[in-house]
Amino acid sequence: MTYTELGNLTSMNLRDLLTFPSIDTPSFYPIILFGIFIVMTLVSFFREVERERRGNFLSSSAVAGVITTVTAFLMSSLGLIQTRVVISCLVISSIFVVIYMLTGRND
Repeated sequence: MTYTELGNLTSMNLRDLLTFPSIDTPSFYPIILFGIFIVMTLVSFFREVERERRGNFLSSSAVAGVITTVTAFLMSSLGLIQTRVVISCLVISSIFVVIYMLTGRND
């Protein structure tokens, strides 16, 4: 299989440079979004554990879902991902926010 190289691109502007990784690997940016979600969830959770000696994984997931959804909207406006990926991020984020809101606080 022949992969596309940077020399094969005719024009080299910022948009072409950003869409370059997804030419041969269409799932590149959804994987990046998943990584952002996981990293933000873990950072938020362990920061909460450090500050309060206990963490709430649902609240960390809800915050990471909102951050990932905003990032997906920005990527969609640049044309890097499809609308179905943004909708998937929005649905996952909404699920975590609703579950967090419906569960009681553990005081």
